Amino acid sequence: MRLVAMGLMPLVLMSCGAKYKPTGPVIGDYERAFQFPVNRPHEGLSYTGRAPATEAPVLPFMVFGAAFDLDFVVMPRNGDFDMLEYARIAAPKGPMWLALETSADSGDQTILANVDDIDTFMPELPLRRQSVNLQVDDRCTEFTVDVSLSYTSSNGERVEAEMVGDPPLRTQSKRNGKTFDHSQNQLMAVLDIPASHSLFKANVQADGKGVGFRKIGGIVPGQFVLNQVQGGIASGRYVLASTEPAAGGASFGEVVLHTPDAAPSEAEAAKPAPDMLVRMGVAKNFPKVLGCWRTRLAEQADLPGGSSRYSWTLTGGKVSEAALANPAGEERFADEGLTTCVTEAMGGWAFDASVNGTVWWDFTFEVPPAPAEGEEPVEAGVQINEGEFTEAAGAMEEAPPMEAPAEGGTTVKRPAGEDELPDDMSDVMGEEPAADAPAPEAKLSSFTTTHLMPNGNRVEQQWLVSRQGDRVIARQTSELRSITYNYRLVSEAFLELVSITVEQYGRATPVTAVTFNPPIPDVRWPFNGRRSSSFVIDVNGQENYAVGTAEAFWTESGPRVKVTASDPEWAAARPMLAKIGFPGDGTAEIVVERTGE
Repeated sequence: MRLVAMGLMPLVLMSCGAKYKPTGPVIGDYERAFQFPVNRPHEGLSYTGRAPATEAPVLPFMVFGAAFDLDFVVMPRNGDFDMLEYARIAAPKGPMWLALETSADSGDQTILANVDDIDTFMPELPLRRQSVNLQVDDRCTEFTVDVSLSYTSSNGERVEAEMVGDPPLRTQSKRNGKTFDHSQNQLMAVLDIPASHSLFKANVQADGKGVGFRKIGGIVPGQFVLNQVQGGIASGRYVLASTEPAAGGASFGEVVLHTPDAAPSEAEAAKPAPDMLVRMGVAKNFPKVLGCWRTRLAEQADLPGGSSRYSWTLTGGKVSEAALANPAGEERFADEGLTTCVTEAMGGWAFDASVNGTVWWDFTFEVPPAPAEGEEPVEAGVQINEGEFTEAAGAMEEAPPMEAPAEGGTTVKRPAGEDELPDDMSDVMGEEPAADAPAPEAKLSSFTTTHLMPNGNRVEQQWLVSRQGDRVIARQTSELRSITYNYRLVSEAFLELVSITVEQYGRATPVTAVTFNPPIPDVRWPFNGRRSSSFVIDVNGQENYAVGTAEAFWTESGPRVKVTASDPEWAAARPMLAKIGFPGDGTAEIVVERTGE
């Protein structure tokens, strides 16, 4: 089973004071039309450099969205949690449920669900997740909501809950819900609350003891059922790496007849370089290395871990002669049981059939720290470091060796300080082309993003890039949701970010839509000055729920994009800063953090 929901859920009660009431749109339709005309450009924007830092479109930050058909909300009077929520989501294989706990101390949130691979769901959200045996008896009908459930909470308590009441059917005139302090360091969130209703029965037991609820206005217990849709911008860390060439071009979408003896098209003939094919193969087969390490630690917990080098030969994409290849004279980690498991697994690895040559690759085997009291243990991890591929004689000219990073995986070379670039930016991205030089031609590639999760795991997502005329889209799709970044291709070289949308299974309108005007400049190239773009966020087809600015600029350490909402106040209190680094190997490293107000 897979899960599709994340984020934070506010309390809503129409009859008990402005603190809990939703508001309306923050700007009107006329103001929206005035602020967001079609194709408004940046005045005087110019790019420098001879080539982009990567051929893949860069995602300067992650946008998220999730829609709940039902969301039961209870507000404990005391204890570890400020709020408990139980949400139902429509999915291709039927409804699924999750529990969401909000810490009373920090406002941070934890998702719990009956899902084994919970880290693979919406890794763009930096919330803690925990797989639990969440059992739900859903007896809801057209005229009533009636649900009971049981699970073990993140603090180890056995929870039994029962919620009964009328369904939230009456659409509210004001639906722009408040977020309070929930996940305040992780998310800039906007909520649509179409309807809400106070439950006439909510009974929650923790280890057999009843959980009391706070009173709203001193009268109404904090127990509600909502419809809710949420979206916004998430903090997080991820690495973006190019893969195969993008689909399409200026004539993308045309219908073309191919005869059996016709030469392959340019798109069909294009293929990543052999060293990139090797990198892709290592990433694809990496889970087997991780499995070997976790199995070996389960057998012998006192292994110290460390960096190890492995080598193998590729013939027609098939692996032979896999072996441990730690350099002589270097202190490297070696364990016979682990080596046997890894080399046997490598014997079954598959690479592109065109690849022939020898490979060595470094992996760092990490031992998880002992968990603090009350914390969940962290699973052991493995870092994919860098390696070197040498093609067999006669194949192609030998590829240059890949630079080995410092401990901890791929790193960005960043000078100290955050000063903006000087007028002469040639030291960063090469000399500026002559005034009469033709604009460089865009080479676009699809890509992967690898997300660092709160528990130390890494999750990889594949993105498909396609082009139609001067429009380029990057899309990542799962069975329950898709995220689409829309770019405008300027002068056949520069990708300027126009909008981002999130769609979810069974929803007629996008869960989240963010529009920028002017578009955010192409951060793959240095550009002049600080460039400010207005943005507006729509949620669940409801327009103008948040507005603000996205300011893009270059520093000596790379590009930055600061996203600051001006309205509503709960979004304005959570500005985000994206720091983007280019190691020089065609990848991009992005860190998005909440910044000062």
